[in-house]
Amino acid sequence: MSTEPTPLMKQYQELKEQAGDALLLFRMGDFYELFGDDAIEAARILDITLTSRDKNKPDPIPMAGVPHHSIQGYIQRLLRAGKKVALSEQFEEAVSGKPGKTLVRRAIVRLLTPAIQFDSENPEASYLALALPENPAETTGAWALGCLDVGTGDFRFAQASSLEELLSQASELPIRHWLEMDGQAPAGLRSLLDPQLLCETLPPNYLGQEAAEDRLKRQYGVGSLDAYCPEGAVRRVLGILLSYTLRTQAPSLQATGSGTPEPGLAHLRVPEPLRKAKALVLGPRTAQHLD
Repeated sequence: MSTEPTPLMKQYQELKEQAGDALLLFRMGDFYELFGDDAIEAARILDITLTSRDKNKPDPIPMAGVPHHSIQGYIQRLLRAGKKVALSEQFEEAVSGKPGKTLVRRAIVRLLTPAIQFDSENPEASYLALALPENPAETTGAWALGCLDVGTGDFRFAQASSLEELLSQASELPIRHWLEMDGQAPAGLRSLLDPQLLCETLPPNYLGQEAAEDRLKRQYGVGSLDAYCPEGAVRRVLGILLSYTLRTQAPSLQATGSGTPEPGLAHLRVPEPLRKAKALVLGPRTAQHLD
C-alpha cells in the first residue's frame, strides 16, 4: 500500500512549512481543516471532534475542522490560549471531472497572534513586545523595551536600568505576545510573565541595527530618527516590532518572493515614551504671573 501523500496533503505540507509553529487553518470548501499535531491541539482547546483522514491506511492522519462562517470565534479562542494561527484561503472553486482542476490554489493570507489581529472581533488592547540589552554582550545591565498595539497603532518605548525596572515598565501594558532574541533574552523573565502569554524566540540576526533604523525611516518618511526616539537599542527594538508585524501579512507571497515590498502601517503613531515625564512644563507667561 502506497504511503505517498496525495496532492492535497502535499499542498498542505508546503503551507504548513510556511506557517511554522502556527496552527494552520486550511480552507476546504465550507470548512477550515487542521491536520496532524495541529488538529490534536486545536481539538483540545476548542473542544471539537477529532477525527482522521485516510482511516483505512495504517497511519491515518488526525483531522479536525470548524465551519468558515463562524471562524472568528474559533480564532479568538485559539489566540486567547496563547497560540499563533495561520489562515489559508482557497482562491478558486474545485471543478470535478476536469484533470488538473481537482486541486485548487491556496495560500496563507494572514498570520494572527494574540497581539496581531488587525480587523479582529477582539476590542481589547493587545501589545506585541520586545526587550533588548543596550549592550549586546551583557544581559544583566540596561535594557530597551518596545511595545506595539497593532489595533490602535500605539507605539511605545522605554529604557530600563535593570531587569526589575524592565518588568515594572512592561507590566503597565496588556502584553499578549512577547518576542525575544536568541541569546539576548532577559534572564529569568519568562518565569515572571503570565503563563498564557505567547513567548517567541527570534534568531539573533533577525534584523540588524541599520536595517531596523531604515525600516523606521521608511515607515515615517524621514531621513533621521533623532526627533522620534533615542539612539541605540531602542531603535532596533522598534524596527523589529514593525518588521515582524508587517511580515505577518500575506506570508505566502513573501515566502515565494512574489509579494510587493513591505508596506507601512498607515495608522501607526509616532513612538512615545512608555512613562512620560511626571512634571508640568509651564510657559514663560504662566511662570511670570505665578506667585
